[in-house]
Amino acid sequence: MISPVKIRQDKKLLTKHEFSNIFILRYKLNNDFLMTVQIAGKYTFVSQENFEDYLKAEDVGMIIRNVLASTKPDIVVEIDGDNFTITTVTSLKTIKMSFTLGKEYESDPGTNKIGKYITTFEGSDTLFTQNVEDTSATSSIKFSNDQMIMTMTTNGITATRTFKRA
Repeated sequence: MISPVKIRQDKKLLTKHEFSNIFILRYKLNNDFLMTVQIAGKYTFVSQENFEDYLKAEDVGMIIRNVLASTKPDIVVEIDGDNFTITTVTSLKTIKMSFTLGKEYESDPGTNKIGKYITTFEGSDTLFTQNVEDTSATSSIKFSNDQMIMTMTTNGITATRTFKRA
């Protein structure tokens, strides 16, 4: 049940293959090297940098900010075609965010604020999310075969959270 879809982005030809819930991006480097990155799966928290300052810049209240900054979530990424579900699981709360690549959607990223977003692929291994209402707020998730790194920026403040593949 392979469904190849060709995408032209950044002048590279990407081919997307779906094997049930496994999403693999293949792309050519220097016309002779093929790299594969698996995105779907479960990831466990490893570390974070500047996350509390990022939440403060997002105007998240002190109590919620302290709780969010102290969590060590597991993240599950599920994919069905261009439809993604990213579930963040902590001992306090589970947050499920579902979207279709390239289409606007509403979501609460855990800050108790619903916003409008658009998520696309940037390059060949990174999900890029733009806040439609506040263009200074962006996030990206860069995938490799053994980890994912979330980078979030708002009002000039950048934070990263690193997760390893479970």
